[in-house]
Amino acid sequence: MSEGKPSSRRERTEALLSRYGGSAGPTGHASVDSDGEPVSLAAFIGGKTKSSRLGHIEGDGRSSPLEAALADKTDYRALPGLSKPEGSMAKLMEERQKAMFPENSTAAQQEDQQDNQHTSITPEDFDDSSNLERNSDKIDTELHSDLLDKNGSLPLNNSTGLENSFDNKQTDRENTDSEAAQTLPKRSTSGKRIVVLISGSGSNLQAIIDATCGANPAIPNAQISQVISNRMNAYGLKRAKLVDPPIPTKIHSLKTFQNKNPGKSRQDYDLVLAEKILEDGPPPDLIVLAGFMHIVSETFLSALGHTTSLKTLPEFANRPKHPVSIINLHPAMPGAFDGANAIERAYEAYQNKEIQHTGVMVHEVVAEVDRGAPILVQQVPIYPNQTLDALETKMHQVEHDLLVRAVDKVLNSASEPSEKWVADNGQARSVEQHSDREAERQKLARSEAIKQPTLETILVFQSSSGELEPLNIFAPEIYLSDLVLAKRGTQTFLWKQKISTDTLSKAARNFLGDSYVNVYQGAEPPAFTRLLCGPLITRRGHRNNAAKEPQMFLVRSTDAGLFVDEVTMVSSSLCSAYSAVVFLPSRTLIWHGKGSSREQRVRALQYASTRETSIQEVDEGDSSAELPDPLLGPYASGWHWRYYQNLPVHMRGTRFYVNARDTQPTAFTSDSLSNDSISILESSLELYVIVGKQARKDRSEIAHALDRAEKLATRIQNTLPDALPLRPVVHVIVLPSLFPADVQALSRTTWSTEHLDTKDAMQTTNSTPVLLNVYSLKDARNLFTR
Repeated sequence: MSEGKPSSRRERTEALLSRYGGSAGPTGHASVDSDGEPVSLAAFIGGKTKSSRLGHIEGDGRSSPLEAALADKTDYRALPGLSKPEGSMAKLMEERQKAMFPENSTAAQQEDQQDNQHTSITPEDFDDSSNLERNSDKIDTELHSDLLDKNGSLPLNNSTGLENSFDNKQTDRENTDSEAAQTLPKRSTSGKRIVVLISGSGSNLQAIIDATCGANPAIPNAQISQVISNRMNAYGLKRAKLVDPPIPTKIHSLKTFQNKNPGKSRQDYDLVLAEKILEDGPPPDLIVLAGFMHIVSETFLSALGHTTSLKTLPEFANRPKHPVSIINLHPAMPGAFDGANAIERAYEAYQNKEIQHTGVMVHEVVAEVDRGAPILVQQVPIYPNQTLDALETKMHQVEHDLLVRAVDKVLNSASEPSEKWVADNGQARSVEQHSDREAERQKLARSEAIKQPTLETILVFQSSSGELEPLNIFAPEIYLSDLVLAKRGTQTFLWKQKISTDTLSKAARNFLGDSYVNVYQGAEPPAFTRLLCGPLITRRGHRNNAAKEPQMFLVRSTDAGLFVDEVTMVSSSLCSAYSAVVFLPSRTLIWHGKGSSREQRVRALQYASTRETSIQEVDEGDSSAELPDPLLGPYASGWHWRYYQNLPVHMRGTRFYVNARDTQPTAFTSDSLSNDSISILESSLELYVIVGKQARKDRSEIAHALDRAEKLATRIQNTLPDALPLRPVVHVIVLPSLFPADVQALSRTTWSTEHLDTKDAMQTTNSTPVLLNVYSLKDARNLFTR
């Protein structure tokens, strides 16, 4: 013991009183009882009172005289020294509390440190009467849905995911942009009730959020009634707030519970957890353990009405009449690699030539670890030379869709609830009667689950080995080098770049069959994007190459769908109609254009959260924004972009008429431009007539194109919402010419005009460089039609 430090509670308390002026000090009366316990005001510091003379006590660390308890609340807070959170009384109470009870302070710090780390499973979490509930959120790699949310939902779909860890994300802006907050995705608040338990990033939670949002949710007639986390800093709690209305959340930390309730056991903690689940209305229809990194004990299962091996039922007044369904996601096939580190163990088994594939299952939660009856199962192949990281990524791509489909299946099951337990004077009986039947039922369910038909929507890509590997339909990350195959019902698509060749493996040809539709990057039709439950994410480079920093992604909501596209990190890639996500080595930057819609803003935040860096959101024109140098130049900031978010969804995007006389438009990409034709590019509030270099002398065709563009502008004006009393503008571009940034922003592919010989535009005439040949409609008529 160091000199001067009190060794007993009495000495410690007396030392504190002396430091603050003794028993009659300026902070009020204080004394020590015969047991060395503080009384009066000092007792209040410890959270208790032994004297009614203290009067009204506030839980935020403030106190007041008795008469103040009867006073108006506003008047009470106006008392000198009581209204400030820093300094004066509140700060004093906090400091005295830490000094009086350092052991509690240390425990709280340890709890905070734990909450700021990835959740891990320790040996003491295992016991014979417990069920380990874990999930892919432990290493979560998702954007996924939404947001997405799909519907604002990555899913971020999110997710996860698209699954990279969203764990422990704190944005530099705690308050979401006011406009985005007012237009968050609408979630269902009716139908069957789902309670989701989380510990970390919540990407699986995001997938369920996305699936219960919007006009046509993937899980119909269902709602998430509450989200409960055992960690205060779990990012999933923020996800629950990014919907309208916000999902109610609760925090139930084991360490905090034990610190506040010395002597209480894990079983006591689980009973309180069950109480929190059941206290807000009738029992939920389903509990989903979405990355809940705690063992769920038999006490918990019993409190929710499940059969257990407990000979005496725990005292629990709210036990439901029928067991509440509880499900969990486990990254392994039924009966294989139960418990923790399933992916790593499967990978090692493959290396030892013990298995050829692993898988993912969603199963019922029972007392045995990962031995509940499977609800859905999907195999995941393992390939030679595949790294563990690659396998983990592939597993996470499967998990979110499987979980959503399992939730939908459980909620819409027609089976009647079975009697899982019978209580007789507090004794649990009929466990033995049920055990044999339950074992047989689980065995049958496992075999049926493995035979389950494949996904309603099947999305895969052809790997370098020729095998087909799954993609997450909530937020698929597709590389430009990929060949992607999609199928739902009779619809079959092959996604690729236009320059790609159909070098299809035997497995791919068998998957596609004799009839399929080619889908090109940057020109995806709605029929293709409707197969997905979230944004389509396109990445540059090759899937096997590690991502390089920095990277920039543009988030766009168009009439064809929602897209997150990797773009060149230069200012000309920005557009006032969209949001951009920039991954820098030390931080992640989100840039919102003035016309960026709510969905784009939410999706950008979800996707930004896939990296382990701090997040900074800035709005276009923010003079205080610290943008990297490559983004400080000109960009697509035309006046019309700020109205983009007010357009109906079907009017967003572009319609490109390769020839001005064409009646059917196509999607616009830079390689659609031609020197031999006169084209029309329509983007709702702005139109462009593009005259090819070889067509400049065809005055009659130019005149026809100008007339048609003017009629299109009138038609658009007549169909615009009342909130947009605007007249679309027509511009004329005569090649050779460079293209305005506003035109380049309309193409989702990498911008390239080498096939147009635009280098001729850089040649000089009379020492004057020719850069842009852009004219107004009136000037073009005078110059090219007379």
